[in-house]
Amino acid sequence: SLLLFPFDAMKLLPRLLSLDIHRLLAGSALVQLGGLVAATMLGVQLARYLGPANYGIYGLILSIVSILTVVAQFGLPLFAIKEVASASSSNAHADLRNVIGWFVLHSVAAASVTLALGLMATFLWSPEMLRAKADLVFLAGGTVFAFSLLAVAISIIRSAGLNLQGQAVDALAKPILISAVVFAVEGGTAGLTVRLALGAQLAASILCLGYCALAIWVIAKRQPATPPTTQSMTQRRYAPDRWLMVSSTFLSTSLLLAFNGNYPLLVAGLFVAPVDLGIFRVALSSALLLSLPCSIANIGTGPLVAKLHEERRFDELADNLARTTVLMFFLTLAGLLLLAAFGRLFLS
Repeated sequence: SLLLFPFDAMKLLPRLLSLDIHRLLAGSALVQLGGLVAATMLGVQLARYLGPANYGIYGLILSIVSILTVVAQFGLPLFAIKEVASASSSNAHADLRNVIGWFVLHSVAAASVTLALGLMATFLWSPEMLRAKADLVFLAGGTVFAFSLLAVAISIIRSAGLNLQGQAVDALAKPILISAVVFAVEGGTAGLTVRLALGAQLAASILCLGYCALAIWVIAKRQPATPPTTQSMTQRRYAPDRWLMVSSTFLSTSLLLAFNGNYPLLVAGLFVAPVDLGIFRVALSSALLLSLPCSIANIGTGPLVAKLHEERRFDELADNLARTTVLMFFLTLAGLLLLAAFGRLFLS
C-alpha cells in the first residue's frame, strides 16, 4: 500500500479544487508567500544595515525573546483558536464576548507574570548586566509582552471569522512595518543599532496590536444580542474546564517547537564570534522555505478544524484533513526537489 500511495494520491489531486477548503488554503498561501517575501527582505535589510556582528547579536536576542514569548503566551493562542471558533459556531457553548474577555484578561496576566519573573531572574543572575544594558533588557521585555498579546489577539481574530486578516497582520503587516521603521531610522541617523532594531520590532508590534484591538472590538460589537439558547449565556461567567491542563499542554508543545527553531543560534552564540553568528543566521533562515507548505496548512485549517469538530461534522473534517495532507505532501516534495537542485545557488 505504501508503494501505491503516490498513485492513489495523484487520483485525489483533481478533486481538491472541488473542496470549500481550497479557497481558504489558497488565501493562506498568498498571505504566507507575501509574508515570506516581506520577512526575507527585512532580513536582508537588517543584515545590511546592522552588519554581520550586530546582526548576530540581534539574532541571539531575538531567539531568547522568541522562547520567552512562548512562555508568556502560556498556550493561550492555540486554546483561543478552539474556544473562540466554538463560541462562533451555530451551537455555541458560551457567549463570544465573554470568551474574548476571558482570553484578554488571562493573556495580560500570563505575559505580566512572565515579564516580572524574567526581569527578576536577570537581576539575580547579573545585576551588572541589568545596569549596563538596561535599555536592551527593557526593550526585549517589552517586545516579549507585545508579541505574546499580539499572538492571542491574532488567534481571536482568525477564529472569529477573519482568518486571512489575522494571518495578514502577523505575516505581512508586522514585517512591513518593521522594515518601514528600520528604513526611517537608518535614513535619519548615523546608522542602525541593535537597540533601534529592537525598538522597531516593539513599535511595529504595538501598531499591529492596536489594529487587532479595534478588530476584536468590532467583532464583539457585531455579536447578536439575543442568545441562541433559552438561558442567556451573557449572564453566565465563562470558565473553561481544565483550562490550565489544556494550556499547559499547548505550552509544552509550543516550547519544544520554539527550542527546536532557536537552539542552533543559542548554542552557536556560546562558541562562535558575532560575525560568524550573523552569517549562520542568514543561512539557517533559508531552510524555512521548505516548511512553508506545512505552515500554510496548519495556519489555514486551524479554525475550520475547530469549527467542524464543534459542530460534530466528523466525516467532512476527516475528508478535508486527508485531502489537505495529500496536497501538502506534494508541495513539500516539490520544494525539497527545488532545494536540492538550486540550494547551493540560492545560498551563494
